[in-house]
Amino acid sequence: MGVSRQADLVATDLAAIFDGGRQVLATLTSLAQVQDHDIAGCGVMARQAMKVHDGYDNIVVADGAGQIWCSGIEGPARGLPNVADRAYFNQAIKTGRFSVGELVPGRITGKPSVQLALPYAGREGSLAGVMIISLNADWLARHFAATGEWTTDHTLTLADRMGSVVVRLPGNEKFRGTSARSNIEEVQWSPQRGVVETIKTMDGVPRLVGYVPSTIGPEGFYIGVAESRDAIYAALNRATLRSSLINGVGLAAAMLVAWFMGARLVRRPVNLLLMAAKSWRSGDLSRRASMVGKGEFIELAMAFNEMAEHLEQASAHKDMLHSELSHRMMNSLQILATLIDRPARTLADTNARQTLTEAAGRVRSMAMAYQRLHRSPDGATVNVADFLQAQCSDLADAMMATPGRLEVDVAPILLPVSQAMPLALAANEMLTNALKHGQADGGVKVTLKAEGRRCILTVANAGDLATDTIGKRKGGFGLQLVQAIAAQLGGELRPKAAGGGVAFILSFPLEDEIILGTNAGGGGAIADPGGVDEPGGVDEKVILGRPPTAAPTNT
Repeated sequence: MGVSRQADLVATDLAAIFDGGRQVLATLTSLAQVQDHDIAGCGVMARQAMKVHDGYDNIVVADGAGQIWCSGIEGPARGLPNVADRAYFNQAIKTGRFSVGELVPGRITGKPSVQLALPYAGREGSLAGVMIISLNADWLARHFAATGEWTTDHTLTLADRMGSVVVRLPGNEKFRGTSARSNIEEVQWSPQRGVVETIKTMDGVPRLVGYVPSTIGPEGFYIGVAESRDAIYAALNRATLRSSLINGVGLAAAMLVAWFMGARLVRRPVNLLLMAAKSWRSGDLSRRASMVGKGEFIELAMAFNEMAEHLEQASAHKDMLHSELSHRMMNSLQILATLIDRPARTLADTNARQTLTEAAGRVRSMAMAYQRLHRSPDGATVNVADFLQAQCSDLADAMMATPGRLEVDVAPILLPVSQAMPLALAANEMLTNALKHGQADGGVKVTLKAEGRRCILTVANAGDLATDTIGKRKGGFGLQLVQAIAAQLGGELRPKAAGGGVAFILSFPLEDEIILGTNAGGGGAIADPGGVDEPGGVDEKVILGRPPTAAPTNT
């Protein structure tokens, strides 16, 4: 066992001793002999407690001024002493809590001891005094001597918060009461326990010390367990030699058994298990390790098969729950869109009707993304090309009244739900903006591509909006919503004008696990409406709808 671990165990043991004393004090202070200031009865009670706990030299009670009025043993002829000058007494009075003092000779017993003090309240509820246990230092040394083999190569040191040695094994009689401050000053007030190699030991023997500092030791006590370098290295050498011999014999035996039995009893069942494991890893949980006979590999195969069956059932149940949740979410969004859209048709106020219609469109975009997610094989990613094409088709049918063209050029990119849902909403706003405000004699083009590790959505339409005008506009609610989505995705929304056309470009970083379709990232330049060119492109193109009739402004 390492010296750090041994120091922790000693600290735990010492904390238990202190806590036991605290519990004894808490019990005794509640008794009538103490509460009623019964001097004779209190002394009898204290002596009975001392018989049960042989480590207690004395148990006394002092009033709030430090004057002892009850003692388990008789005091000096001049009367019982006052302890108002003791640090532990003042600490208990000041904090109202249990306190442990430094190593001192008892004023009644004269024996080296550590005082455990607990303040107590009288029947009126106010502070009445302090009860004190004198914990014998020799008893502490005997207690810890029984917990290990302490030699000159393996030592134990307990010191109080002032650095005075309370227990030192071996050599307790020689070192107890001496100051160890110069030996432990580097680590006594360290913020955490540790191990240090030092030559500043009390007997001058260099050692490796595992310590619990006073900052976290029980009641400010320092605990150090030290072992000499010679003892450590000797133990390591013995362990290394023993391990080498065992490993050598084991290796020779293993090689002999493997040579004799490997081909017949190991290779084939292992290969069958590996084949089944590869199938499970690839997602085929229906595969089983087919083996017959008896033996450990057969039992292992049966266990693997049972595990695969449980996993298959759990996976099917999970898929069913996920499918049901997605279906309910999709239906809820569609119902919400209908509830918004239906009253919009009856409104006489054009602006109100348009606002509700746009809100219903946003909800439908999210419902469409959920629908695609519901249909995806893994239920975690969405092919954005599918729902963008359907989204563009729906918006073109609803908003393009005269002959014209809407061109959709999108790459089959698989996005996670965390990016697909915001992208669907952003695309709805950008395309609605373009269809409402593009020139009647122009076209609208939607492109989606992956460039490097970024996804780029461009919606371009013919218009007469100049670049400086774009930069000055704050935009309507739809454009502000797209800007907020861009920030959510960690990207940016950038307007661009050229040749009388205007385009809005949403760009955001792809996540690490994004999968691109086979047609993504093709080469060549694609001419945007209004003279805006964007590099890249894919083979999938769809021409939809008719051009808008609204004036060329942007929301």
